[in-house]
Amino acid sequence: MTLTAEQTQSLSEEFVDHKIEEMSYEEMADWIRVVYMAEMQKATDEEIKDEIDRYDENLYDILVSCVKDEEGSWEVFEEYKHDLHANDWIDS
Repeated sequence: MTLTAEQTQSLSEEFVDHKIEEMSYEEMADWIRVVYMAEMQKATDEEIKDEIDRYDENLYDILVSCVKDEEGSWEVFEEYKHDLHANDWIDS
């Protein structure tokens, strides 16, 4: 069976849409994690910092502190996550 380039594109889009509709939250999160980690592994340290800063300009320093296992760092990270989700609840 031979498809045109446009038909192949449409076939791919239909399959991806169908696959996504059938995925559980956990499956989707796992897929995103795998793809995102592959991208991050190709990134330089500066590109990783830039990506984190685009998400939140305060998060890089918090995460570096956790990675270095500095005293109190995990508590700061938990507080950050709590505040982040508390603001989400207030905004909605």
